[in-house]
Amino acid sequence: MVVRSLHSDWSHFGSWVIEGSEGEGEDRRDEAITTILQGGQDSPGPDVIRVVWDGKEQQLAVSRHRTTAISINYAAVSERVRKFQSSAEALTYAESLLLNHLAAPPRPDSSGVH
Repeated sequence: MVVRSLHSDWSHFGSWVIEGSEGEGEDRRDEAITTILQGGQDSPGPDVIRVVWDGKEQQLAVSRHRTTAISINYAAVSERVRKFQSSAEALTYAESLLLNHLAAPPRPDSSGVH
């Protein structure tokens, strides 16, 4: 899992934004960037999950975005919004969601045990 962006602004009711993506997708993006001069601009990049906590409204918005190798802005493929009692509850939920969707499964060690 790669944390692409982390922003926290406590002057705006404790709002924060986290963007994460799959490590393998980031590796593919890196490979595609090296071929841009050979037409790699439209090569697929990683899917990005963006989690936004609105501290004033006490709601968490989660969206999934498809990217290309060189994209900066990208349209959401899906989005959901959920209310929480606190930023701590929202952050716990966001952490679990990001780990479940983006973390690579454990790799076996040399003995073959996970």
